[in-house]
Amino acid sequence: MITALLITLHALGASPEAAHIFDQANKAYTAERYAEAADGYKQLTTLHGINNPALLFNLANACYKQGQLGNAVLYYEAALAVDPAFEAARSNLEKVLGETRRSLPLPDPRQITGSLLLRYYPLTPRQSLWLVHAFLAAAIVFLLLRQWRTRPRYAVSLWISLCLAALFYGLSLGAGYALRSTPKLAVARTKEVPVYFSMNESEQPRFLLYEGDRVFVDRQEGEWVRLHAYGGERGWTRKDAIGIVEYGIW
Repeated sequence: MITALLITLHALGASPEAAHIFDQANKAYTAERYAEAADGYKQLTTLHGINNPALLFNLANACYKQGQLGNAVLYYEAALAVDPAFEAARSNLEKVLGETRRSLPLPDPRQITGSLLLRYYPLTPRQSLWLVHAFLAAAIVFLLLRQWRTRPRYAVSLWISLCLAALFYGLSLGAGYALRSTPKLAVARTKEVPVYFSMNESEQPRFLLYEGDRVFVDRQEGEWVRLHAYGGERGWTRKDAIGIVEYGIW
């Protein structure tokens, strides 16, 4: 099944301008002007910051209709990152992967060293910062109460609130750092992607990725990324040759 979801973004809280762009992109898709449709969907994801799974799903479909298998895989994965239960996206992803050159599965997750903080800490960095603000507000309230009535319990509550604010601030910093250093899913976007031993295009490539191959990226240095490929292979490639699934993190 490769078909767009012809919905509107008004109900999702989008601005009238964004909803208009989405409606025009849907009309272009229906008229089989897939490049125009993809441009509209992509504009919404980049300029308007809308990471709705239906939007990403439509973008993936428009890429597939143009023969861009790598971009199609990328945006289906992005839709699933936002909504893992999106069965239409999963079905289309399996179909497109079957049409790629090698139809490779994901790399062995045991190669990827996950963060214990991300694995067991249930809150995102943003949620932790909300708690920091809440406990700081509580500390201000207890400080004012302590000035109004000198009671030991207000002083204890003040220090507890400050300690909890400091704790969650530290956890938010730690979780944010772990998110930046955690390997991210990425997809080869071009027909062939050479992967090198180091950040040097003049050397002989160690191996090639092909359009639609999925990898994990664990490091970014300027215009280069270090990736883990299926079979345990690892190396460096140009960042613009792959797409990184950035959705669903927060």
